[in-house]
Amino acid sequence: RTCTHWTTDSNGHRNHHRKYQRRDIVNIPMDLAYFDKNEGMPVQKKIFPFRFVLPNPLPPTIDRMNGGGGWAELTYKINASVTTPGLFWNGEVSYEQEIRVAGATGNFLPQDPGPLMIEPDVISVRTCCFGKGNMALGGIVGKTVMDVSGDVSVRFVLGNNSTVPVDSVNVEFIAKADWNYGHYCNHSCWGVAIHNANTLEIKGASELSKEDKALCKVNADYNDVINQLNAGEGYETILQYQGERPSYQGELFSLKHTVLMRANTPWCSTTPEISTLVNISPSS
Repeated sequence: RTCTHWTTDSNGHRNHHRKYQRRDIVNIPMDLAYFDKNEGMPVQKKIFPFRFVLPNPLPPTIDRMNGGGGWAELTYKINASVTTPGLFWNGEVSYEQEIRVAGATGNFLPQDPGPLMIEPDVISVRTCCFGKGNMALGGIVGKTVMDVSGDVSVRFVLGNNSTVPVDSVNVEFIAKADWNYGHYCNHSCWGVAIHNANTLEIKGASELSKEDKALCKVNADYNDVINQLNAGEGYETILQYQGERPSYQGELFSLKHTVLMRANTPWCSTTPEISTLVNISPSS
């Protein structure tokens, strides 16, 4: 289910709108007992055990995600109803209980479990429109299919071939959910895990002097980054996380997970970054 929120302005007044959408993934009806239509069930306490088999694969429960004034969620419920016929009153008494399902997510992402190399990107670095050189950044993610709780190793190599200093490098595990109604969109984004790497611990992160840049010297170019990654070199960290929602791609909303490496530079300078999608699956 989703709730998409948006606003419109009318004569200086802001109007709030919400559109609720629902799609049933599975519906399993089951009749537990019948009684004589004239006499019905005698006044007594009676237990009716039941069991049913869920289809496979089935998406897992995804707790509500809030964003933009709206929300999105994937829930499962069991509904029990008792029909009560009679001359003066005919209706149903029902009870609903939410349950959690640890299913298998759809394979909307490449399922190669990894490790995965993020091809180095050579990014032109500018400060206030003035060219300052480039940075080469590449990385390796230890695995791309993960459980809802666990850890993932990330290693990167940075070549700062510019005169712009790097303040730090963030290694982030982030989640983003998107849902919409027509062209109105809501989203929710949160950090799953983050590590801040000090540039003093990163080989090749120091900026070039103007003299070295004039001589076309580099700390590490594209090929250097590739070679260092293949040799097991670079800065490595392990991101740990607990109880994350599974990745999901459905008709009403999507939830995607990304591992990102970002070189933080001073204000008004290019901020190089690379990233790759990963998949959190409860059945990995």
